[in-house]
Amino acid sequence: MYILNFVKKRLKPNIFYFSVYRRLCKTLVNRQVFSKITPFFLLFLTQTIFANSFIQSDLDSLFVNEMPLEITLIYKVQEVLKDRGEKPKYHAAQLIYLENGVQKKLQVKVQTRGIMRKKSQTCSSPPLRIKFPKSERKNTIFEASKKLKMVVQCRNSKDFNDYLITEYLTYKIYNLLSNYSFRVRLLKVKFIDKAGKHNEKNQYAFFIESNKNTAKRLQGKFIKVRNIKPDMTDYERINTMSIFQYMLGNTDWSVKALHNIKLLFFKNQKAPVAIPYDFDFAGLVDARYAKPAPELHISTVRTRVFNGYKRTEEEQKKAAKLFIQKKEKIYELFTNCNYLSDKKRKNCVAYLDSFYKIIENKKKRNREFINNCRTE
Repeated sequence: MYILNFVKKRLKPNIFYFSVYRRLCKTLVNRQVFSKITPFFLLFLTQTIFANSFIQSDLDSLFVNEMPLEITLIYKVQEVLKDRGEKPKYHAAQLIYLENGVQKKLQVKVQTRGIMRKKSQTCSSPPLRIKFPKSERKNTIFEASKKLKMVVQCRNSKDFNDYLITEYLTYKIYNLLSNYSFRVRLLKVKFIDKAGKHNEKNQYAFFIESNKNTAKRLQGKFIKVRNIKPDMTDYERINTMSIFQYMLGNTDWSVKALHNIKLLFFKNQKAPVAIPYDFDFAGLVDARYAKPAPELHISTVRTRVFNGYKRTEEEQKKAAKLFIQKKEKIYELFTNCNYLSDKKRKNCVAYLDSFYKIIENKKKRNREFINNCRTE
């Protein structure tokens, strides 16, 4: 029903298309066929109806700069921490930063978000969503950002700083492998409790490019359509993405369930692209709370499992070439990162080494990505 309600919202300004859509919905409801709609029909319906709804946008300047952005965030910490329900409210906050040497003070709103990390038993500090009112963000680096996801340090310890920085770097890895990826901006945040009950904290965090701005940049549109099989998406890119997830040791994703995956559709009706996000359960990150799904029959997230579909040996060779070409730059993300502890940096490099021993070896590559691939 989500897809049909979303279509209704988008088509209502166009009387002709809206009337056609309304008749289609009425017919489907009367015949009780919603549960029998196939993924192929959903894919066709989605791409056809939204053919005229895609626009191009200028790049979001916030994510062009690679330097960490220093900000101060002031809000009533305890008030926000207690609000972790299914529908958390937005709470008043102030965001302060320097832009071109001038201090900017923006009146924003913060909200808790997430699933696992929103639980108090997992994280003492849940991820946040920052809402920027239009009047506040005008003529600032946040002008294109109505809302931004902020990944914060889950708990106040060195280990959790390493988890956060490593997850940030996983996004940067995928940026190297594909333009069809979410961009991120590292932050140095001073958290100040407006109520004065919590001590001031200085921690790293990062912003994730918004869905809307990512879609505009890539000239597409994110639409929630479940039960789309992975091989109904862009054939080469889903293979690259599956190998990337294997590289990370990440099994916490699903295209069909839209679990940690967004589907980007295009006006020319070519296959949608599956774009991954949320990598805290990856073996590369190795967060202490991350556990593999029981059905995988592995004891740790550090154990890699390939979740991709079968490709020919030539296709996998071509995919491997991309990873090998980007190898040096991928390693540089970690070797040049001063925000990781030495121990974690060495750990990440060793984990990448184990991946490249597989992908650079024809026999091992075929075993993992062809012989052991998914068949259903």
